[in-house]
Amino acid sequence: MTGSPVLIDNTPPIVTPSAPRRTGTALEIDVDAEDRGSALRRCEYSVDAHSWVPVEAVDGVTDSAREQFQIRIQNFPPGEHLIVIRAYDVAGNAGLAKVVVR
Repeated sequence: MTGSPVLIDNTPPIVTPSAPRRTGTALEIDVDAEDRGSALRRCEYSVDAHSWVPVEAVDGVTDSAREQFQIRIQNFPPGEHLIVIRAYDVAGNAGLAKVVVR
């Protein structure tokens, strides 16, 4: 009896953020995420280790091996802050990136 090959994906997505941009009190970061083993499932960010906030893919659906995301935070406070961005693939692997905003 033959079956389909089993795909094992232990490789996390690669998350690549742009340099942060301030526009007035808003902050924007463009994020490219790519996974070589499977499609991406979701992306989210956290500011200064607070709650994770989901980010929708630019094309509206997170379903490809490569996606673009745009983080836009209104009323971003002045000072230094750490933003952590993580993307998950369908196998549950998480890739992380960190951005320091000054």
